[in-house]
Formats: sequence, structure tokens, C-alpha cells
Amino acid sequence: MAESKRTFQAARMNKDIEEKILKPGEYRDALNVSVDFSEDGNIGAIENLKGNELLAGQDILGLSSSSNPNAKVIGSIPHPEEEKIYFFVTGDKMDGIFEYDLTASSNQTKPIVLDSTTKSVVKETVLTFSQVGVAATVAQDGTINLSRTLSGTQVYSNTKDFAANATGSAISRNVTARVPVPQGYKNAGKLLVGTVTASQSSIGAPEVITQKIIKKGISTATLSGSLTNNSVNVTSQGFYYGFKTASNTELTISELVSGGSGITRFTVTNSNVRNNFINSITGLTADKLISYAAFAINSAGTTNGNVRSFTTDAAAPINRITGSEYVVVPAIGDVTTGNATDEVVHRNLGYGSFFKSSGDCYLNIAAPSNDGLRANATVTTSLHTSLSGFSSSPSGLTFAAANGSASNTKTASIYIDNFASNTSYQITVPAITGIQSKTIRINNGTPSGTYFTSTLTLNLTGVHVANADIPTSYEYNHNTAIAPNATYILGPVLSGEKVQCIIPLNNSTSVITSTGASSFASSFNASNLSVTVTGKTEGTDFDYYIEDTSTSIFGAVPGIIFEGTPSLLGSTPTVNITYTT
Repeated sequence: MAESKRTFQAARMNKDIEEKILKPGEYRDALNVSVDFSEDGNIGAIENLKGNELLAGQDILGLSSSSNPNAKVIGSIPHPEEEKIYFFVTGDKMDGIFEYDLTASSNQTKPIVLDSTTKSVVKETVLTFSQVGVAATVAQDGTINLSRTLSGTQVYSNTKDFAANATGSAISRNVTARVPVPQGYKNAGKLLVGTVTASQSSIGAPEVITQKIIKKGISTATLSGSLTNNSVNVTSQGFYYGFKTASNTELTISELVSGGSGITRFTVTNSNVRNNFINSITGLTADKLISYAAFAINSAGTTNGNVRSFTTDAAAPINRITGSEYVVVPAIGDVTTGNATDEVVHRNLGYGSFFKSSGDCYLNIAAPSNDGLRANATVTTSLHTSLSGFSSSPSGLTFAAANGSASNTKTASIYIDNFASNTSYQITVPAITGIQSKTIRINNGTPSGTYFTSTLTLNLTGVHVANADIPTSYEYNHNTAIAPNATYILGPVLSGEKVQCIIPLNNSTSVITSTGASSFASSFNASNLSVTVTGKTEGTDFDYYIEDTSTSIFGAVPGIIFEGTPSLLGSTPTVNITYTT
């Protein structure tokens, strides 16, 4: 008999046609194998595959013979990117989709979806009220609470809450409860009704809980507490709060109630009693651990809640000057031409133009400290004897110590003369120990070129520009010939150049009459002072630096050093200075 041979040019299973008419490279059936041949049919290979019958011993719900007899794979979809195959299975009890993970070292096959056709069997058990295990408690204020031991059930009270018990003795209470029967019982959907007993205790000291704070800030917080239902006839409630002065350590309840060495404590009380109560507290220290506890009082006693604590927010950094630079400003005033007379006001830090009503020009030079305290400012009076270090561009100016400047204790005052008409000068103040040199611009007349000047419009809230009249002959912002009302002028300067001024502040319009610290300086909190310029950006168009005791007016009041760029600020910028208490 002649030998029949078949040469495979492909490896493709084809069950749609009879075996007799299969094309070369096709085969009718295979179990977990693929038959592959080379193009010329001379070399062949059989490769093992995941087939279309389940592997034996699959102890998985939906695949095992016990959970799903006669389970069969009726289709599959490969997911090459994830190296997974999804099988579609049908059986006597359920259908399902299963995932086979080629990369998993164990538990490669997992069910994704199972659809069971087996109906659940309703229990023949009849549920009774006693089987639910209902129990009741009654609080001192009469509030009923129910519980049950049987899971899957819910219990509700048919009895209204009782009145508070202030009799001095416990009262036995009967509570009627109902239980809807859940599915799975023969009497599902019915209501079980029964009665349980509970003892309602009489009035005792309140039960109070210290809750978490509601909110906090730099110096404020809102405390929160609550009463339980065993709090009857409460007459007062509130909080103890406080802190350790020298550390951030939580206080004990004894320290909160009674205080002690190094402890600052307070009590706030509510007479309008509520189950949930709050108190807002103020005057706290920034970045400080504050301890607090709720308390409640009734005729049976006082109860203190648990101690909690929180840390107040840190205050925003205070804008301070570097402490290594000069601030150069005009004199307060000068009415006598020439430097022959000590007018006091011409040798003290002032405002307005460098050229005063006399026509004279004075520089008043300070070196404020970086802690905002005038007492710690660098003394600049050595400049009175270092006049050769001053220079100008163009040259030609002469420099002299202002008449009477030997009396100055902190600041230098320099008289400048020999100005050419309509000329712009750059004047350099020489460096001293710890303070770098500084160049400022002063225009005499109307020099050619484009110059910018900003006259500040002050919008003050909670403060006023300080007004002083200190014997002998020192005045500031006093509406007199030698001390006119203060105006703060930056410039004229070229585009991009910065100018500074010093603005002393008071919280009243009272006239300062001595060099001692005012009441405002004593109570001043730099965190409460803010400065903005309408429509302008801090750090770009302007900056400001707070002084707790101003370089001006001998440190009697607080103040600010304002620095701006007139070409960016415009001619009349509105400077908003706000002090909040």
C-alpha cells in the first residue's frame, strides 16, 4: 500500500471542516499541544500548551468536583501584556470566569466572577425574642440604650426615655423592645416584642469628657467638652487651661486645677449648661503647649475630665532689618540758614525732604538693630569725626557734623553744603565696624533726566503717627515751624533705586513728652502689626521692618522702617499700617 504523508506549513487547529479536507499546516485536534513545522516541512516540533480541559485536582470553588460537578471550559481569552489567561467555565452548579496568572509562583488560578444557580435554603428555625439576647441600660437622665447578642439582628425600643432620677435611690425600669426577624428564619419579616428590665441609678457627680479642640491659632483656641447621659442637674461647666512657663510639658489635672511654681493657669466657666459645650480662649502664647481639661458641677459634686493638650500656631516671622546697614533719612526740620545754630530738630531722625525750610541739607544716619530694639542699635556718632570718608558723585560737596550733634547718643547728623544747582548727587556714607557703607541719592533743584518720587499716603488702623514735644526743643510731627506735620517722601531717585523712611507709631494721639518708654511701647506686640501697600507686592515693590522701640523719638514708641522703590510704587502709594489687639 502506498504511504501517505502530510507536510505542515503552519500550526493551526481547525475544527470547522472534516479532517480529509484540512489544508497543509492545519490539524483537527490536539490536547495541550501545538504542532509546528518549518516552512519547508522538514523540521517539526510539538509544544505544550494550556489546553481546553481543566487540570486535575483544582480545589477551587467553581472548579472542584464537589463545588461544581462536570465543570468545563467553554472558552478563553489571553492577555499577553499582563501574562494572564481568562477562562470561561460552566458546570452543574455555577458558571464563572477564572484568571490564570503565568507569573505567579503559587495560587495561579483565581475566580473573578461566580454565578450560582443553587437557591439558598431557608432555615426552618423560628426565631424567638429570648434567642436575640436583648439587654437594656437606663442612664441617670433616663436615656434608654438597647443591645443584643445575636448578630444579624436589630433591636428598637417601644418605651420612651424615662425622666431623670434625682430621688437618691436606684429605680427598676421595664423596657419594651421590638426585633424585626431577619431573612433565613421561618418567621422572617415578623416582629418579636418583649420586655427587659434595667436599673436606673440616681443622681451622682457628672460624667464629663474633654474633647479635641475645635480650632486654634497663634493666640486663640476653641475648647470642646461633653456630658454623658449620666450627668443630671448640672449647674456649671467649663475648662481649666494653662501651660508651664519654662517648658512645653503637659500639665497634670492637679496642676490645671491648683497651679504651682512655674505654671500659668486659667478657668473659664459656662452657666448655660449644654451636653456639648465650648469656650473660646484668647491671649495665648504663640508656639506653646497648652493643656486643658473640661469640668462639670452638680449637687453631687465636681468632676474633671481627661487632660488634653495642643500647641498654638507659631507666629509668622517678624520683619526685622539686618542690623548691618545704615538707614539714612532727612532731619525733622531746620529754619535758620547755615550750620551755626543747634536747632535740635536738624540733628534728629525726621521726614520730608533732605532740604529743609532753611534751604539747608542734613543727613541723619542710624544703624538699627536686628531685634527691633533701639537700645541695641549700633552707635553711628563716630561718623562725626570721620568726615573724610564721605564722598559724592559728582564731587564738590562738603561735609560737616551738624551743630549740636555732639549731644547725640545713637545717631549721626551730617550737614552737607556746596551743592551745584540742578544737579543729582550720589552720596556715600563710609562703613564703620559692623555696618557696611551706603550710597543714597539727593537731587538739588531739577536736574535733567527721569526721576521718581513717592509721597506716602498713610492709611492707619489702630495706630497713629507719633507726635512728640520733649523738653528742650525736641519736637516731632507737632505742627510747628520747626516740626511740621510729618510727610514721608521717597526720592527723587532713578528707576529701580530704593529709599527708606522711619515712621514712629503710637496707639493714641497723645503727645509724647519724655524719652521714656510709652505705654504702647511696653504693651506692643510686633506680631499684631501688618503693613501692605494697595496694589503693590511686598518683596518686589516695597519692604518694611518692625521696631519694637523705634530708632526715631529715642525709642519711646514702636515704629516701622519702610523701604520702597518709587519707580514701582508710583507717586502717591497708599501704605496700610494696621495694629490689631
